[in-house]
Amino acid sequence: MPIPFELRSLQAFVKVAEVGNISHAAIALGLTQSTLSRTIAALERAVGASLFRRTGRGVQLSEAGEAILGLARNVVVSCEQILAEAGHRGSVLAGVVTIALPPSVMRDVAAELYHEVRERHPGVTLRMLEAFSPQLEHWLADGRADLAMLSRYRESDVTAGEVVVESQLVVAGVNVTGSGPMKFRDVARLPLLLPAAPNALRMALEHAARRMRVRLNVVAEADSLEAQRAILLRDACFTVVSRETVRREVESGELRARAIVQPRLPRYLVLAATTQRPLGRAAREVAAIARRLVARR
Repeated sequence: MPIPFELRSLQAFVKVAEVGNISHAAIALGLTQSTLSRTIAALERAVGASLFRRTGRGVQLSEAGEAILGLARNVVVSCEQILAEAGHRGSVLAGVVTIALPPSVMRDVAAELYHEVRERHPGVTLRMLEAFSPQLEHWLADGRADLAMLSRYRESDVTAGEVVVESQLVVAGVNVTGSGPMKFRDVARLPLLLPAAPNALRMALEHAARRMRVRLNVVAEADSLEAQRAILLRDACFTVVSRETVRREVESGELRARAIVQPRLPRYLVLAATTQRPLGRAAREVAAIARRLVARR
């Protein structure tokens, strides 16, 4: 049975779904708004269902649109990989590679990662997404991201080959006093600023608290690293993060930090790939560069 639409129709559908606005998607695709609207309408006739519903600010996916978005995105990316692999079997790589990073890693390596990929592989377009681990894992699962750096807080959740960086959690703040490690029981009593559950770090801390039969004294919640930093610099509270996350602030003297012990709390940063499709050559090269840059932070 012949397929009643072209790859361009799926590309248009995916872009509108990502942007949430037909006029903005048309600009990104280099099309007129009317042309894009006709393309989406033709795709809706082909699949026999409305893919979007209009809102005051643009469009949202319908139930049918939600159902096919992941499949459509995988088809588009797979076709891009086919063209890149077939057309660039020599030394030149090409294609779009999407890597998703947590905020602490994005801040440290984004510029250098972009620069090195651009210098070494000018045919590769690097797309970088930022979020915390739950969203990163969702993007990997549905194929929106080819690669992602994920935080793990239990040794049983990682394998040796996946780990890019292993570090120790610290308590950080303007008013951290003393030197040397600090017992978790004492950290739990401090007024803590933490990300909200189901953040993986928050869940690891709650698990440790239950094991130690103590209660975390959480006075505020913020998922944004910039918000956490601003609050820490202004108010007498503390946070628990990996040492790398506050390395710049500790080196500049803005914050002080002490390692946490009894129990020692590790943080493993791992590089994971989507299971929706095999990684192309460009994605494998970006993965190698990202591993090296993150490992030497």
